[in-house]
Parts: sequence; structure tokens; C-alpha cells
Amino acid sequence: MAATASKNTQQRVQSSLSLDNFIRVYPGAEQVARRVRVKIPGHWFNGLPKEDLHKEFWSEAVEFKDLKTFGFAQRLTKCPGIRFQVQSDVEENPDHEGYWIKLDSWNRYRHLTYENDREAEKEFIVDEPLQVVSATETEDANVDSGNGPGKPYIYKFFSLTGSDAHKVVSGRNAGKTLKAKLFKCNLPGCPSDGDHKVVSGSTGGLYKHLDSYHEEHALECRLASSHSKVRLTEDGNVVDKMNFEEALPHHMRFVAMVARDLEHFSKSKSEGMRDWLVGLNHAYSPPSRLTSVRLLEIMADLSLDKLYAAIAQNRSELGDPHIGLQSDIWSRKDARDACVAIRASLILKLGSLLLDVCPLLAFYKFPQNRHTGVNIGRSIKTTMKNGKIPLSSVAISTGDGASNNKKAHSWLAVPFKVSVRKPSYA
Repeated sequence: MAATASKNTQQRVQSSLSLDNFIRVYPGAEQVARRVRVKIPGHWFNGLPKEDLHKEFWSEAVEFKDLKTFGFAQRLTKCPGIRFQVQSDVEENPDHEGYWIKLDSWNRYRHLTYENDREAEKEFIVDEPLQVVSATETEDANVDSGNGPGKPYIYKFFSLTGSDAHKVVSGRNAGKTLKAKLFKCNLPGCPSDGDHKVVSGSTGGLYKHLDSYHEEHALECRLASSHSKVRLTEDGNVVDKMNFEEALPHHMRFVAMVARDLEHFSKSKSEGMRDWLVGLNHAYSPPSRLTSVRLLEIMADLSLDKLYAAIAQNRSELGDPHIGLQSDIWSRKDARDACVAIRASLILKLGSLLLDVCPLLAFYKFPQNRHTGVNIGRSIKTTMKNGKIPLSSVAISTGDGASNNKKAHSWLAVPFKVSVRKPSYA
């Protein structure tokens, strides 16, 4: 049993920690500049006929706001948002305003759209991450490309000379003609006097030129970029930042630290925290909040796998019954939501040691509005089923003396005792 669980856990680690299982966080302005297209499910829209709820609609990003108000009444929230247009709506009405969606949700639908076809997504991704130029600078082809605010640092070494048409030869836009800006290197003594195209804001061609003829300036631009893959240390050395696979063990320790100390994942954005971590390892940067949440979910699943394997091993050695249960439910003051916690009590044998442990089997939002005995019993039964723990393994379950708890365990046919607080004596 233990060997099988170990093999299953290993397979789960390999699949869960695949990069494709993580939702990449793409900046909103970058996606608008590249006119990213994703599939939005029909159930996201309000008022669609029933036959359209299970359809998916190709949509294109057209506007981004750092702070957009979502929700209604007392549930208003402000967060980054993207306005998109559904292609079928635009075909019928070119002036269709479109819809606003939270940036997190847009990135999630983008992940689902290209999860099994990353090649199709490549037209929206270039080797050098896009830096966004303001709308005025993008449209005005007659303005010199000095290093103004909002512009990528690399434009400091190029001058805008005009515009041209660029025909896409591969990808989803194959055959389409896009507008391109032409730039010329303004560094003294540059051996190349030709123009370099920038299509949809992609500066990859400019970096290619600097890499070929001006390596020092190419490094200077990469160090100045917020998307840089290199970092300049305090002693003047340039180090490569860790890729995701290299940083993963450090990410997991960071997530575990935040969870144990009951901190919040936005701590990774703290300048003091980032400087301290970089000081320990110049190649490391802490994970984003979304990556941290995803890692926490995976780590919780892996911990449960280990726990289930230990319980199964315990059962094979001791037989039934061999564990106890403890459960409780907490309600919010407004009684809108409730959470349930279920713990197991068992003795594990590790060599000559006997460990009395009470691991947490489940902690989640109670799925039912009514806390009836049957609903509580079903919740406990589902938790036990998820861990492949038969109810016959439970020697005794304890909880408070509420009538619904007694009824739940009667429905489960599991022995139940009311937990009594141990009296304290002066």
C-alpha cells in the first residue's frame, strides 16, 4: 500500500509541478498591445440563452485599466481589468463596446485556451517581453523615439525613421498585414545602417541588433528592464536569475513559511522582503501571489497523500478500528458562511517510537446552508471517502453536544462521545 501511494505521489508531483499547470501572469497593457485573443465561456455572460451557455466565444483584448470597479452595492472591488470584444459581436456591430473582466480571470481563461496548444499562443509571446509604449507615442510616427516616460529603455539607442507594412508568414495571423515602425540605431560608429522593424511593440529585433554589435548596451537594456532575466549585484557582478524549476524548492519553502506564520502572500511584494531574499541568493526572486496560492494547493494535496498513505499503513498493521475522529463547525457572525474541520487521532509507529498525532483531514467551507445532522454526516462521509478511509476504521468520534452532531453520527453508524473540557484546578 505504501509503495503504491509513493508511486502515485511521485506521478502527481511531476504532473502538478509542470509549468503548464501554473497560470502565467501576463500584464494587461501588454495583452492589449498584442491584441491577445482568448476563449470566454458562455456561462461568464449574463442573459445568454441556455443553448449558448456551454459554448466558447473568441474574444480580443482592447483596453486595460490598472484600477477598474467590479461588483455592485456593498461588494464593490477595485482591481486591474481588461475590456474585451467578442469577435462575433464585432462582426454584427463594429461599434460594440465589449465587456470588462478582471485581469486574473482573463489570464485564467487565456491559460485554459492555450493549455493544450502552446504553439498557437506564441504569436502573442516574443523572446524579449514586450514593454508598452503610451498610446500617443504609438500612434505618432513623426515623434522622435527618445527615452521618454513609459517607453522601454532600449529606445534610448534608436531613432524612429518611419513606418512600413509587415506581412505575417506563420501562426494564427499568417497572411495578415500589420503596421510596423522602423527604427535606426543612433549609436556612434554602428556598422549597420539599416532599419529595424518593431511590430506590435515587440522589441526583439532591436535587442538582436544590440546583441550583434553593441553587447554592453544590450546588457544595459536588459538590466534596466523589469522583465530582465539577469540581475546586477551590489559588487558589480551580473548573475542570471533562476528559472522556475531552479527556484521551485525556494518557492515552496517561502509558501510554507507564510502559511505557518499566518502571513499573507502579498508579502512577496514587500521591498524589504525582496531585498533580504535577494541578499541571501542574488539569483532568486520570491513567487507572485497567484503562484504562491497554486503552490499551496499542490503542497496541501501532497501532504494529504502522505497522510492517507500513513493511515492505510496503520490500518494494515492494526486492523479496524484504529483511528478516532474530531469535528467541529464554525459559523460567521452574519451566519452567511460556515467552515468545517475534521481531524483524525491515531498512533503511528516509527521504529521503536509511538507517536500520538492528530492530523487535519479536511478544512473547508461547509457546502450546505442548513446544518442538519444528515448534511453534517454526508460531509464527514465525503472526507473519509476522499482518503479511502472506511467508516469501520473509526473507533470513536468526538464533538460538541449539539443534537445535529449526535444525529450525524447516528446516521453514519459511528460511535460518538461529547467532548468535555478538562477542568482546571487552582
